[in-house]
Amino acid sequence: VVIVSGISNSQVFPSLGVSNVVRAAWLAQAKLLAFVLGERRIRVNTVSLGGTLTDRFVENLAKSPQPGPLDDQPGVIPLGEFGEPIDAAYVIEAMLGDFAAHMTGANIVWDGGLSRHYS
Repeated sequence: VVIVSGISNSQVFPSLGVSNVVRAAWLAQAKLLAFVLGERRIRVNTVSLGGTLTDRFVENLAKSPQPGPLDDQPGVIPLGEFGEPIDAAYVIEAMLGDFAAHMTGANIVWDGGLSRHYS
């Protein structure tokens, strides 16, 4: 099982309000489920996305009061660009396969370096 969360689970974004709390709860839920389901060999992990060009993210960027949000904001991402949803899907697919055969209760941060917190 892979629960898809977002980087606001450990880095507060004032504009996301309740979402910050819900995403943090998903991490706690995954950790608990990893312990509860581990004896049945069911792995539970999370992937925290950030700076991913989902439809919702693109819509929110377009509403931003800053001019040229898609051109300006990637500068805060060390890799210099937003992530594509298909690339996030590759990470999730790997988490469901043999790559993560001995991994449970883990959180993978997939954000191009956008987060400013220590994991």
